[in-house]
Amino acid sequence: MSGGEPYLSRTSNDVLQKSLDIAKKQGDEYVTLEAMLLALFEINSPASTILKDAGLNGKELEAAIAELRKGKK
Repeated sequence: MSGGEPYLSRTSNDVLQKSLDIAKKQGDEYVTLEAMLLALFEINSPASTILKDAGLNGKELEAAIAELRKGKK
């Protein structure tokens, strides 16, 4: 296939938008992988279902990210 415009699925776009919101809330200048992981967990998608089925918990995820970052931006 040639030509045409690339596009994101609605879910992918939702994850990226949520990532931007999370990054801003955390005071980050750029979207981090941590923000993307949190967004992926929060947006209803097959990926979030897999993470939740694997036992991932939102509060534990946020705590682990806070521990990893140690307040750094």
